Amino acid sequence: MSFFPLQKTSQSRVMKNILIILVGNREIQVRKDSPVLSSFPDMWVPNNDDPDFMIVNKSLSFLENSKVVYQNYNQIFRDAIEFPMISLTIKEVHEPLSEIVFIASKQNPTDKQDCYYFGELAKEHFKSKFTDTKVLNFDFNPTDFRTLLEFYIQLFNQYEGYNVYVGNSGGTPDMRAATYMAGVFRNIQFITINARNKTANKNNFKSQENAILKHIIDKMLTVYDYEGIKYLPVSDDITKECVLALDLYNLVSDKAGSLIPASDNYNEKSMNAIMLLINNMTACYRQGRYTDVIGRIFRIEEAIWHLLFFRELKSHGLIDNSDKYRYVNSQGKNSSKKFEKLLSNDQLIQAIITNNYPDVLQGGCFRLYPEVPFKSGKNFFYYFFLSIDKNLPVCNYFAKINSGYDLSQNKLSQLRNNSIMGHGFKGISKDDIFSIVGLFDKFMEELVKLVNEHLDIPYKDIFTEVNNRISRLIGNYKTSVH
Repeated sequence: MSFFPLQKTSQSRVMKNILIILVGNREIQVRKDSPVLSSFPDMWVPNNDDPDFMIVNKSLSFLENSKVVYQNYNQIFRDAIEFPMISLTIKEVHEPLSEIVFIASKQNPTDKQDCYYFGELAKEHFKSKFTDTKVLNFDFNPTDFRTLLEFYIQLFNQYEGYNVYVGNSGGTPDMRAATYMAGVFRNIQFITINARNKTANKNNFKSQENAILKHIIDKMLTVYDYEGIKYLPVSDDITKECVLALDLYNLVSDKAGSLIPASDNYNEKSMNAIMLLINNMTACYRQGRYTDVIGRIFRIEEAIWHLLFFRELKSHGLIDNSDKYRYVNSQGKNSSKKFEKLLSNDQLIQAIITNNYPDVLQGGCFRLYPEVPFKSGKNFFYYFFLSIDKNLPVCNYFAKINSGYDLSQNKLSQLRNNSIMGHGFKGISKDDIFSIVGLFDKFMEELVKLVNEHLDIPYKDIFTEVNNRISRLIGNYKTSVH
């Protein structure tokens, strides 16, 4: 439902102070000793909140009585009626007002309690002091909270970028409550006048907004939704933390390069990469991105095997201090290849194994596992380390999630290869993850222990640390106006 015509919003607005006032049935009052009371004695009743004033009788038809005041305003009531609640509200703004908007009910069909005549009278009364005054009537029940909420949301949108004040002493309780709800995170100043002692209660509800914001962000942090948090009314410090987290998540440095840059120190680089990938996998799982989880499991295992193979060759002096393997090529010339490039060269790897681990391969297959042919990849590293009786805890850990590295039964590889992570389009569910690793939290606990104890990789829960910092910063949020 649209209550207001669409307006084009300029890129930059001159800051204005806008006062929106909810009009109720006690806005117009007459002093008890005013001579005009005798003209319409049945139309006025004592004001229980202020014994010095009389108010329009609403026990019969407030609409008809207010109409009488409106029709006789110039002839009888102009100098007699007062607007104490509205006047006090205006006084509390303490800023020059650019516009005053009176909100009143004018139901369709009209109701005997409608206040739109009071809105018109207020406009007439204050226009001499304020050049821009207007009345906005709504045509639905003033107790219809849902419609009121939508009405005020659209109204406040009209004044986005301005300093907005809302005087909500008048109107129904639903009208007041709807302004509060619609004003969340808009930095609107609400002014409520106590009818009995004429004191003002001014509130922008920052503490309540902060509680709401904290609840929302806490929920978003459980799924690491840093991109979404950036679009909430948060402080610059929180935004910076979100940008940092997104860079960590995407392995991007502050110079738009890789967070894991090319380096001669493959060992250090790989350890850092494995730690970041494990964190990344956790985030993917919490976000329900199960296809990505399969891809991360596959990549983490691959990275661990590569690091162990690097360390094995390094321990035998086959990799020099610049992380290069040096050899004599087929032309009899000295040559070298960086370890990372070596990993994609099956022929060179086979030569390394044959020349330096003569008991591992036989006839193009693993001697202890003659049914397993030599082929680079995860299976090669698994059978290689089994053959040399090293890194057995790692072998046992990954054998469990790779169905013993039986190619025909390896569900992890099948899921990965058939999904968009590999060569297909098959979807992956949470149940698929469970069928491979069991309970994810237990799987994570065992994986962190494995890389810590057997690869000497200290695990750092980077996203939990970011989440904790953001939680401590909640409260310094920026608002849409002021």
